[in-house]
Amino acid sequence: MSGNTEGSPPFTCQKLSPDTPSYAPKRNETFSISVGMGFEDSEAAYNYYLSYAKRMGFSVRKEHLRKTKEGIIRSRRFVCSREGWRKRDKRDIHAKVYRAETRMGCEAKMAISLHKNGKYRVSHFHPSHNHELETPSKAFLLVDDRRSKEQEADVNMRQRFIKVYAHTAHLKQVVQLYTPEIYALFEDQYKRGIDLVYEVCEERMDETIYLVFDDPQHAHKVTFNSVDTLALCTCKNFEFIGILCRHVIKIFLHNQIRCIQDRYILQRWTREVAKICSLIQCDATIKCYRFKEDQS
Repeated sequence: MSGNTEGSPPFTCQKLSPDTPSYAPKRNETFSISVGMGFEDSEAAYNYYLSYAKRMGFSVRKEHLRKTKEGIIRSRRFVCSREGWRKRDKRDIHAKVYRAETRMGCEAKMAISLHKNGKYRVSHFHPSHNHELETPSKAFLLVDDRRSKEQEADVNMRQRFIKVYAHTAHLKQVVQLYTPEIYALFEDQYKRGIDLVYEVCEERMDETIYLVFDDPQHAHKVTFNSVDTLALCTCKNFEFIGILCRHVIKIFLHNQIRCIQDRYILQRWTREVAKICSLIQCDATIKCYRFKEDQS
């Protein structure tokens, strides 16, 4: 379905001359997309199409990309977010939460290609949609809501199917808590810590100081208190990044500490906090947009 939202300027598709200058939209200016229209770079083209989509009442997704041997973008296609059809995920039979279906084979798109002058030009433009378009303000809210739901479902899906390196007590504990990215960092430290060599450097009452070797020439001191299982390492990985280092993990394994205490699980790296932050960001964006609408 092709259409124009009420109160929005018309969009045209006209063939321009090869010398058409690069064009960037300005506020309150009539938008048009034309085969041959030029842009300084691919990102400028993408931002222009986003502005067009906002006025028309649909959302955009980056699609097909081709690069030169030097890594320069040769061509790119931007499509309606409802383009194509979602591929069936073999893991769906195990899923408890399913993502909402948002794709319906829409063919609306804008394609750009690199010109010999180093700029990008619109090589193809298809304005028609096979679904109803929303008013700009309503479309903005729906797009954010759809993205928020899809992102949350994607996060849940990735977390549900994280491949664990080994079913050890430590890994089974943190895989339930950390986001996939942070879990990957922890697992890397765990794998590197298993085979590290250590030696006792000093012993005092309930405290032991270990030397943990990365290699024969490099070692870090780990001070371990057996009463409160407090461990401090001179590498400062936990202080700087917020994830236990391989040296402390090695000492925990040596002392058969099977459960990582809460003090070493920073809330900002957990799945629950990541989900809350995503929802807060989405809500703040919507409120900001509504405020701008009220002021206009």
